Amino acid sequence: MILISASATARADYVEATLDPAPLVNTFQYTLNGTNGSAYALALHWTRTGGNSGLPLHFTTFCTELLQHVGFNGNYKYFIVGVKDVPFGGPGDPGPGPGMGNAKADLIRELWGTYRNQVHTADDEAAFQIAIWEIVNDADLNLGGSGTFHSNYSGAAPAFVDLAQTWLSSLGKNLPGHTLANDLVGLSSGSAQDQLTTVPAPPALALFSLGGLGFLTTMWRRRR
Repeated sequence: MILISASATARADYVEATLDPAPLVNTFQYTLNGTNGSAYALALHWTRTGGNSGLPLHFTTFCTELLQHVGFNGNYKYFIVGVKDVPFGGPGDPGPGPGMGNAKADLIRELWGTYRNQVHTADDEAAFQIAIWEIVNDADLNLGGSGTFHSNYSGAAPAFVDLAQTWLSSLGKNLPGHTLANDLVGLSSGSAQDQLTTVPAPPALALFSLGGLGFLTTMWRRRR
C-alpha cells in the first residue's frame, strides 16, 4: 500500500468574489497609533465568481484591516487561511500583518460565536465591525481607553460604539452562553483588505455526522 502525505496533495483554497454595493450608513471615528481617522463600519456582502473554497454563491464578511480598502463592484481573489493569519501584510499592504495570532483569533471566534446571530441592523453591523477592529489592533478591549486603537469623538459616541464595548467587555471571561465559531476563517490578500467569514461544513461531512448519530442511536437501542 502506498501512502501519500497530505502535504503533497494539499492545495491552497481560494475564492474570487465581487463586492456587492451596499448603503454606507455608519462612520466610525478612531485613533490608531496616534493618528486620527474614520471608516465606514458595516458588513460586506459578496458574490462568488470563482475559486475552490466551498463558500456559497453569496456570503458576508467583516474586515480585519483599517488601512487597506476594497471597492464596490470590484472583483478580488482571496486565499482561505486561519483566523490567526489575518491581517497579513503582503506587498503594498500597510496593514499590521503578519496575522493577529492565536489569542486574538480566539477572542474573535468568541465574539462571532456569541454575538454574530444578534447582528440584524446597520447599527449592529457597525458595532460588530468595530469590536473586531478593537481586538485586532489593541490589547485592552477598551474603545475608550488610551491603547493603540480607540474611538475618537468630541462628544458622546454613537450608540453602536457603546454596543461594541458591551460585547468586548464580556469576552475572555468564560461566561455561560459564550461559544466559539470554529467554522470561522480568514480571507487573505496581499493587495486588498483582509476579511473574516464562515465556511459551511461540506455536505459529505454533514452526512457523516448524521450517519454517525444514527449509528450511535442504533447501538444504544440494542444495548437496551
